[in-house]
Amino acid sequence: MIAFSAEGVSADLVRLFCTAVAGGFLFVGFLFVGNAAFNNLGFPLLATGFNWGRATLGTMPFVAAGGWLGGAPGVLIGQAAGSVLFGIAAVWVAFRVTGRLGHKQLDRTGDGPAPEAMAVPADVRCPARRRRR
Repeated sequence: MIAFSAEGVSADLVRLFCTAVAGGFLFVGFLFVGNAAFNNLGFPLLATGFNWGRATLGTMPFVAAGGWLGGAPGVLIGQAAGSVLFGIAAVWVAFRVTGRLGHKQLDRTGDGPAPEAMAVPADVRCPARRRRR
């Protein structure tokens, strides 16, 4: 690995991180998307729970097991595995929460789905606003 002047085991770890393990950060992005949904829809405790869960339950046991089973490469893989688990769980729960909110809205009105936006022709003018002096 010329870019990092790494040789031997170090080069193997850099290669592992830059290929397979880097894909685990996609699932950290899933967690961020879930957090944004939770925070914006009024469920901040879910966002906090998933962040805390990934930082503790999704990291420590996976890293410990990976280190015990596979040494340094296992630590990297374990960290990515915890991120995958919590990222998928956060997005799944976010879809469930948004689905329930939609059903609650339908139940509240009793009219079925919300009406579609009404198209307004381009030549319709808005009423003139009175100017204040």
